[in-house]
Formats: sequence, C-alpha cells, structure tokens
Amino acid sequence: MVSTVSSAFSRVGAAAAKYAWWVAGFWVIALVTLNVLFPQLEKVIADNSAAFIPENNQASIAITEMSRDFGNPDSSAVGFFVMANENGFGDADRAYYDALAKRLVDSPDHVAYILDLQTTPEARELSTSEDGKAVTLMTVLHGDNGTTEATQATSAVREIASSIDKPDGLDVKFSGPVATTSDQLQAVEHGMLVITGVSVILISIALLFAYRRVMSVAFALLILGFGLGLARPVVGILGQAGILEMSMFTAALMTALVIGAGTDYAVFIIGRFHEARRSGRSLPDAIADAVGGIATVIIASGLTIAAACMAMLFTEVGIFRTAGPPIAVGILISLTIALTLGPALLAILGRRGGADPLMDGGRKAERRWRRIGARVVHRPLTAFFLCIAVITPLVAVAFTYEPNFDEFSAQPADSESNQGYQLANNHFPYNELLPEYVIVRTDHDMRTSADLAALELIAQSVSQVEGVSLVRSITRPDGTPLPEASLGYQAGIVADGLTEATERIAASQPELLRLAEGTTELADGAETARQRLPELVTGTDEVTGLANDILTTVELLEVTVDEASGGEMDLGGAVAEIHTTAYALSDVAGLLASNAAAITTSSGMLNNVFGPALRGGCGDLQCSAVHAALQRADDATGGNASQALRSAIDGGQNLDETTARISALSARMHQIASQLETSLGALADQGSTASARERLTDLTAGVRELADGVGQLAAGAREISDGTQRIPQILNELAQGLQLASGHLGGMRTGALNGPGSGFYLPDFALEEPRFVTASQFFLSPDGKTARMVALSGGSVLSRESFDRIDAMRAAAQSATDNTVLHDADVTSTSFAAVYSDLEGEINSDFRLVALIALAAVTLILVAMLRSIVAPLVIMVWALVSYIATIGIGVVVWQHLLGVPLHWSVIPISFVVLVGVGADYSMLVITRIREESAATLRGVRSPDGGLRLGVIRALGSTGGVITVAGVVFAITMFALMSGGVYLLAQLGFVVGIGLILDILLVRTVLVPSTLLLLGKVSWWPARS
Repeated sequence: MVSTVSSAFSRVGAAAAKYAWWVAGFWVIALVTLNVLFPQLEKVIADNSAAFIPENNQASIAITEMSRDFGNPDSSAVGFFVMANENGFGDADRAYYDALAKRLVDSPDHVAYILDLQTTPEARELSTSEDGKAVTLMTVLHGDNGTTEATQATSAVREIASSIDKPDGLDVKFSGPVATTSDQLQAVEHGMLVITGVSVILISIALLFAYRRVMSVAFALLILGFGLGLARPVVGILGQAGILEMSMFTAALMTALVIGAGTDYAVFIIGRFHEARRSGRSLPDAIADAVGGIATVIIASGLTIAAACMAMLFTEVGIFRTAGPPIAVGILISLTIALTLGPALLAILGRRGGADPLMDGGRKAERRWRRIGARVVHRPLTAFFLCIAVITPLVAVAFTYEPNFDEFSAQPADSESNQGYQLANNHFPYNELLPEYVIVRTDHDMRTSADLAALELIAQSVSQVEGVSLVRSITRPDGTPLPEASLGYQAGIVADGLTEATERIAASQPELLRLAEGTTELADGAETARQRLPELVTGTDEVTGLANDILTTVELLEVTVDEASGGEMDLGGAVAEIHTTAYALSDVAGLLASNAAAITTSSGMLNNVFGPALRGGCGDLQCSAVHAALQRADDATGGNASQALRSAIDGGQNLDETTARISALSARMHQIASQLETSLGALADQGSTASARERLTDLTAGVRELADGVGQLAAGAREISDGTQRIPQILNELAQGLQLASGHLGGMRTGALNGPGSGFYLPDFALEEPRFVTASQFFLSPDGKTARMVALSGGSVLSRESFDRIDAMRAAAQSATDNTVLHDADVTSTSFAAVYSDLEGEINSDFRLVALIALAAVTLILVAMLRSIVAPLVIMVWALVSYIATIGIGVVVWQHLLGVPLHWSVIPISFVVLVGVGADYSMLVITRIREESAATLRGVRSPDGGLRLGVIRALGSTGGVITVAGVVFAITMFALMSGGVYLLAQLGFVVGIGLILDILLVRTVLVPSTLLLLGKVSWWPARS
C-alpha cells in the first residue's frame, strides 16, 4: 500500500494546532516587525531597480558608444522635451525654453547632457517644426533605461519643467524612450493597489460561494495575507542587500502569484480538512490529517513553481531576471505560512465549528465529480480523443502568434510620454522622438568632399529603404540634400560663370578690333624700321671709318710732336702749347685794341701817301714818284713791298675786325685744346687707340645684329598682326561654344537637382560656412571620425515591419560604402526600436533556457515525489500541451479578435506559471489516484492495479478542491486586467484561461484518461 499521508507533517500539524496561539503570535510579530523596521517593497524597488535592457544588448551599447564618440557622458537614457504653442512659438515661449535648458544644465545629478539646438538661427532649423509652433530639446539622463536612476531622473526633470512658469498656450511634455519605460513602470506601480484590492474582493466572493462559511473565507484570506505581508519585506531585504535584482514588475507579478499560490495552499488544506471532518475525525485529528496528507503536495507544488521561477535567474532580460527569483522566494514563504500558520488558524477558527464544512454540499460535489470520473473511466479512449480534438485547433492557432513589442500601448494612453509623442507628431514628421540612428565610424576625419559625398550616398541609400520617410545627416540636415552640395548646383554656378564669360567676350569685341588695328600698325612700323636699318648700318660704317681716321690722325700727331720736339714733348704737351699760343694771341688782340687809334692814324697816313700809288691812279708828280719808288722796291723784294704797304693800310683801316678775329682764334684754339684734352683723356681710359678700334668694331657688329633682330621682329609682328586679325573670329566661335556649354550645364542643374541621379559635391570652402558647422555639431563627432544619421519612418517603431526595416537600413548603409572612400568604415545602427529588435533574440534565447531548466526541474521534483518516471512525463507533456493551447486562446482573443497581439513578456512568464501550477494540480490528482488505487487493492488482485476505481474516487475527493483552487487562482490572475496596463491584462487573461483549461480539461479528463490507457505502466518503474 502506498499512502501520501506523512506522519512527520501530521505531527507538525498537530503541534501547530496544539500551540495555535503561540504560532499565530509568532507570525504576527514577524509580520509587524518586518513591515515596521524595513522599507516597503516599492521603496526598495524605487531605490534599487535593475536595468530593463540586458547589458549585452548591442543596440543599447551602440547608444552609449555614440554618446562617447560625440564627447558626451555614457548614457542610454534618451528623452525629449516637446514644447508647442498652437499660436506660434513666440518670445515668451523661447524664454521658457531658455530657462528650462539652463535649469537642466544646472541639474548634473539627474541630467547627463542636453543637446540645445536653439542657440543659433542655423541650429534652430534642426529642432523647430516647419509650422514654427513647436521645438524639441534632447535631454539625456543618467542611468540606463529602466533603472532606478533613470526613473528618478525622469521624475526630476518633469518637476523642473513644471516648476517654471509657462506662458499661456504653451504645452510641455517630456517623452522619448526613457520616459516611455519610466511611465510603464509607474503605471504598473499605480495599478498594483487596484489589482490587489480587486483580487481580495474576487477571492472572497469565490470562496464564500464555494464554502458558504465566513471562517473558511477568513482562513484563506489570512493565509494569503500573511504570505504576502511577509514575502514583501523579505524580498525587499534581499533586494536591498543586493542578493535579488528587482524592478516594478517584481512587485506586480510576485503579488499576483503569492496571492494565487497562497490561496491555493489554503484551499488544499481546507479541502483535506473538510474531507477529514466529514469522515468524522475530531478537530485535532482532522488538522493533523489535513497537514499530513497535503503537506507533500504543497511542498512539491511550491518547489515546482519556485524551480520554474528560479530558472529565470539565468536570463538576461530584466523583466524575467527581476521577476522569477523574487516570486520563488514569495512562493516558499507562502507554503511555509500555509503549513505552519494554517493548522494554527484551523485550530483557532474551528473550535466552535466555524471552519467545518457544510456536510450536504460537500457530499453533493463529491458525487458529481465521481460521476464525471466514471464517464472517463467508462470510455477513456473517447474522452482522450475528444480532448485532443478540442486542444489541437488551439495548438495550431498558437503558432500564428506574433510578438507585440508596443510598449506605448502597454501603458495608459494619457501617460505623459504618450501625450508627448502625440504632441510631436502634430507638428513634426512622424516618430520624430523615436529616430533610427545610422552610425558610420572610420579611422580618418570625414570632413572632406570625398567623405561627405560617400556619406550622402549612404543617406540616399537608407532613404530608399521601404518605409523610411526622412533621413537627416551632415549632408542633408533638414532631410533634403544640401542644394549647395549637389552637382546640379555646382553645374549651375559653372553655367552662370560661362554665361558671364560669354557676355564679357561679346562686350570686348570693340577692344579686340582696336587691338587688331594696333598690332597691324606695330607690324607696319617694324617693317619700316627693318627697311631703314641698312641706312643705319651704312651710317655706322661711315662713322666708325671716320673715327678710325681720327685715331690714325692722333697717332700721326703723336709721332709728329715727338719728332718735332726731339722726343721731349708728347701730344699732351703739344696741347698745352696750343693753350700757350692761344693765350699769346689773346695778348696780341689786347695790344691791338689798346693801340687802335694810333694804328688807325698811321694807316690813314700811309694810305694818303702810298694809297694812290698803290692803286695806280696818280694824277700828280708826287704820286708818280712814289709809284716809281714802290715799283723799284717791289722789283727788289719781289712785290713784297707793295703788298706790305697794302696790308698795313688795310690792317689799320680794319683793325677792329682783325682784333676780333684774333680773339676768336684764341678762343677757338683754347676750345680745340680742351677738346683734345678730353679726347686724350677718353683715349687714356680706353687704354689705347687699339682698344678704341676694337670697341668701334663691336659697335659695328652690334648694329648689324640689331638689324637682324629688327628683321625678325618685323616678321613676328606681322605674324602677330595676322593672328590678332583672327582673334575676333576665334572668340566669337568660343562665345558660341560657351553659350552651348552654359545651356547644357544649366539643363544639368535642373536635372541633377531633382532627378534620381542627383550628384553631390561640397567644395572645401563650404566646410567653414555656419550652416555646415552647426550641423556638424550634431551629425559629426568632434574629431570627424564618427558620423550619425537620423532616419524617420512611418507606423509603429516597435513592430515586425520596423524591425525588418532596421535590418534593411543597416544592409543598405553598408552596401552604399562599396567603392567609396568609406569602404572600410564600420556601419551600425541604434534606436529605441533597435534595442527591442535585438531584445527579441535575447528574449527567445532566455525563453529556451527557462523552458529547459523549468521543465527539467519540475520533472525531477515530480519524479522524486511520485517515485515514477512515466507519470511525471504524462504530467509534463499535458502541462506543455495545455500551455500551448492556452497561448492559442490568447492569440485568438487578443491578436485576431481585438487586434492587439500578446506582449512579448506574456509567453515566457505564463509558461513558468502555467507549467508550475498546472503540474501542481495534475500532481495532486495523480497522487490521490495512486493513493486511492492502492487502497482499493488491499487484498485484491486487479489487472489495472485498481486504477479505474482509483480515478473515480480521486476525482470525487479532489475535484471540488482543485476546481476551487484553480478558479481562485484564475480569479487572482484575471484581477490583473483591472490595473489599466494591457501587459498585465494580457498576462492575467492568459494565465487565468490556462488555469481554467487545466482544471476543466487536463486535470479532469486528459491526465486520468492517459493513465487509464497506460494502465500499470503509469507507475513505472515503481510497483503499483
């Protein structure tokens, strides 16, 4: 015989009942002490909340690295203030903006940095809406998204914004990724009070309906109350000590599961207690039997749920890691309370029959469940396939599940972050606060024309990805390429320049004609000079010949002087003698001038005496006598006597003229002597007459070379003249060509600016322009080695389409670097959406890990509990199938009917709960089936090992208990739907429906029918 009644736990129950008040007092003191001396769980969570996103999330890491590259503190808590005034963003609104920005900068404890783009007119374009009614202020907080630090910083900056007086009409909201997560956590916190209250009310109603005894309801409420009241501070203590990680989901999920599990344990104890009382046992014996008979089941139940939850300890995603272990601690505390305080409370409440069952009601329920068991026993195969027929479609539908990552809908629609998104969407492009960042890193400064052209190619490629509505980058700060950087614009500039050149050429035609005329005159003049040069050559030859003659004369004079003076005088001395002679003549002239009167008188007298005779006109004897005397004198002197008289007479009569001639001769001799001195000095400088002749020879040769050069000049001038004559025609042809080029480039500008093949070129000088410098502060890192682009898309960013678009953008950006200067660049992307895209893989990995650990741990516990392998496998297989079918129901209701797919966290968390709790119910049934089967076989041989009768009796005795427990647990989970958070609503719905499916179908039909079909094999390797 096999019995599940534990004598050890029976003694524990008996002792607790015997010392009921002491036990109750102990737990009351513990409850009060822990809640008074230690902070509440919400306070501990608020101070020690773990990161929501795993540390190895690549997109989250990329956000931090991007901040570091741009010289900002490391942080992934990105948010935005949105400020809008429907009347226009005026001066008063801007003053509020400036005050807010200053206050944020002055709050370094909460604010890592802000990106103020309203400081210059160029920067304002980047953060001001096109309608001019709204602006944004990027505000990055300390801490990682979802942590206590980030959540507290979110509240702090909102308080700062609300503390500044706002102008009339200005609406201010703090939104963005960090605000979304913080609002979601706060929504969970605010909903917990409602959820807890609704849970207690619904549980009370359900228990009162089931037992119709206030004391029975009070017993269950006290068990769950003490369990929850003690679990919360203990988990808080462990969290404060750093032993457990926690988040706001810790409180929500642990509260719901502790309430459900604690109620289940109370129902199990009450059910066994009622069974014992109905069989006539005394109060102490009934309490001992209840504890001894159900303790192992409760312990196994607690261990299965705890083991499944502890599997989450090995996960990376924050919501799992911070929910599982605290739930496990809470469950273990609840089962401890149930097994110790439970018997004590039964003893206290049951002394006057307050905890006793209604006899008729219990027996009716047992008979009803036995009839159900009998139907299963009668046709196990039919029952089995009927269940399969019901479950199979649900399992099939489950595989149409699409995970929902919409965290915006996971909180109330009127949360400040959601209002901020709506406010931004009213004025900015859709998803302005949720951009995708495409990051390009390289090993060199990208502030060059070639790199910027490559960046524009990347931006253009990303903008062509389906669903992308806008891409901003250093090459397109406002979402459209810089017009100054397009090849069309550059072509237009060239075209304008060519047009201007054409006009200037046309205007210069008259000047060119004058130039042609001038070159013709130059050619004519050069030709005339060429023709006259032979005369110059001839004249030069004559001059040099004369100069050579003079040199010869000088040489002869030198020889003559030398010979005349007997070698005592040279030519220089002769020149000095000339001066001396000139001086003598001058003296003679002076003497004649001073004796002019006497000489003139004497000449007159001589003329009177000899004049007639000399003229031959004598008329008297005296004249004749004188004439005869002169004749004789002439004969004697050879005619000199008459000549001398004539000269004397003429000289006396022309004395003044003679004196003047002598003076002139003296001056001329001086001039000649001076010129000879100068010439002799020049000859002395030349060295000799031979040297002078050599220079004359050089002069002649140079003149001939000049003649040849002028001839060449004349030929060249003629060629210039001919060429210049052709310049107007050539320039006219050039002007026509420039006009054609201008027209072509102008057309290129029109096409390149607007066409799909628009080019990009940014001259180096443009890199210093204010608009580019301003844009580079946001789109380029200080060292120019990192560039980021902002891509906006339509629709929800947390959707499957968005995740696929992220991968497409990364691929497009990477492929665009091929054959560019950035072909070796590292291209990544990050965003709020990218974080969740990467999170999806981490969630799937965590789920697989949790599922394997939970299934293995629960199976091992069941094997140890049942001392069998087949029966635990039956339980686990149907628990797993039940879970999948439950997901199918959730998918039908939420995804296909309501249009809101299940939140991504629902699948893993509901798995842990449903597998753990579902295994509990099936284990309780199988344990009782085995017990009843063994009791039936006492002294009797049966081919099925008493299994058929054991099933009927087990369902009769446990059907009502498990149904009540399951319904109460389901009610607890359904209460999560009252918190106003759809994440909790979906989780509560799925787990609640799963529990109902389990107690109505799996535990009632599938497990018993499977055992019946397997027969004795069910207990292998143990003996039945």
